[in-house]
Amino acid sequence: MTRIPCSSYSQPPQPQAGIGLGTILTIYITCIINGFDVSNVANIQPQLSEAFGHIELVPWIGLSYSLANFATLAFARNVIDVFNIRYVYIISIAIFFVGATLAGVAGNISTVIAGRAIMGIGGSICQNW
Repeated sequence: MTRIPCSSYSQPPQPQAGIGLGTILTIYITCIINGFDVSNVANIQPQLSEAFGHIELVPWIGLSYSLANFATLAFARNVIDVFNIRYVYIISIAIFFVGATLAGVAGNISTVIAGRAIMGIGGSICQNW
């Protein structure tokens, strides 16, 4: 039996042999942002109480991020398993920034709490990968 060479045959592309520096920096920056976001509200609680006047709701500003983050961890893991991680990460960063923008331009304390909850959802997806 003779073999006939095929001129159109080509080797499949080889996968990259490592993680790029950009990927590592992205992961580190995400971890820093999430860690900072959980703890930074404690420093500005007196100013938030003065600005919005509802001292009874001030603890919810910090708590809303952590609760939303915790509540969506399992969902975030499933999303990452099903969809392309690159696009999921980009969308989660966008969700995080939408929440940050909403909390930053808020005119009342309820909007700040809602923005922080949205930030927690985006943050939970980011820190799952």
